[in-house]
Amino acid sequence: MGYAPAGRSGTLWGMMSYRPCLAAVLIVASVVVAPFAARAQATKPTANLNMAQLSKLAEKGDAAAQCEIGRRHLFGRGMKQSDREAAAWFGKSAAGGSGDALFELFLMARDGVAMAKDQEKAEKLLTQAIEKNSVRAKIESAERATVKKGDTTAVDAAVAELTQLARAGEPAAQLALGRALARGTGKAEGGDVLQWLLKASNAEDDRIALAAARVFKDGEGSLRADPDRAATLLRKLVEKEVRPAHADLAKLAPQSYQGVCKEQSLDRVSRDDRMIGAAVRIDGRLSSEEKGNWVIANDRKVSSRVILTTAIPPQATAGRYVRAWGMLDEPGLVRALLVEVPEPKYQLKFEMTEPRIMKGSEKEKYVVNGEVRNTGRQDIHSIKLTVRVFQPESGKEDDQVLTLTDLPIGERRPFTAAFKTENVKAADNATAVVQAEVKSGDLEW
Repeated sequence: MGYAPAGRSGTLWGMMSYRPCLAAVLIVASVVVAPFAARAQATKPTANLNMAQLSKLAEKGDAAAQCEIGRRHLFGRGMKQSDREAAAWFGKSAAGGSGDALFELFLMARDGVAMAKDQEKAEKLLTQAIEKNSVRAKIESAERATVKKGDTTAVDAAVAELTQLARAGEPAAQLALGRALARGTGKAEGGDVLQWLLKASNAEDDRIALAAARVFKDGEGSLRADPDRAATLLRKLVEKEVRPAHADLAKLAPQSYQGVCKEQSLDRVSRDDRMIGAAVRIDGRLSSEEKGNWVIANDRKVSSRVILTTAIPPQATAGRYVRAWGMLDEPGLVRALLVEVPEPKYQLKFEMTEPRIMKGSEKEKYVVNGEVRNTGRQDIHSIKLTVRVFQPESGKEDDQVLTLTDLPIGERRPFTAAFKTENVKAADNATAVVQAEVKSGDLEW
């Protein structure tokens, strides 16, 4: 006699079968990022340096290194994300003559990141960035010209400029040109829409690659939305720890996002700062809620805070086991984008013992002995079982309702139901077939 898995409800004939059912909810995090349409591309040497190397250069006044540190703070690459720290580093770099940093400050002023929105200030910063020969600033200016109505000469000149820069390998220009062509802007000699957007999607610059992926996700002009291609591109960005891509992929393709999140122990995500920005999956019990932030803990009382930015599913109450997919903002702080609350699982085994037939005895019984084992991740408070003994030929039957309580994870609970012989068959009908079934009913967990 072996175990057969059982679910929340179902009829058991000797052995039961179980179909797992997971209650899942999509939870979308609010992530504030600077706009991605255009920014000055970091030089490859600074982009490829580690923080120790960048810091040494920055201390010596290297404007490119200071600008790269600002970008890493802005996106939380290898460190805690901080718009204010990013703005401070861009300020230092701009003071050192960096047009790239001026362009970053333009984006922040334009969109109110780490500072109040100030269009007049933003335009001055853009002009200064162009004067400092920021290629990204020039592309921004040309892209603006492509949407001007009534001035076909200016539009064609802007498209020609973007085409020249795109062919020279500037990802921002490739993105801007692809979008302009998709909208039907400018002359046809700019090239193919798909060609330029795919080139932009492979940019080393994360914001440009993300913007291209979003064009495929949402579609633009003549280019229809392509969710499959977008999911592939977004997944690559998540693997590169590009924060804004996490939420996009979780909404567009939840299963793909789950697949890119690597399972990590609570111990590790609580102490390892090398994983900041990584896609992780953590499992554990919800232990408490403080100011809207749920705490997930394991049996060794090691905990990791999980930010749930919208209403959590009703099943996710204190003490419940949950599985969360999201990004590590900092050691001990996971921003959950998907949360799953597995329903209970249990296994049931039982057998019926036929009585010896003894004439004149009123104590002859059929006895059904069984056992329920909690094999899931949730504690079971109670489960109702209906035990029935019956004779198919005569239609005679008898049943009992049993309620088993308090089944913690891994616990077993035996049960017994005894039936009088005369309720099922005559005492002298020793050859009749008698069967038993156990049906699971209401479950509280």
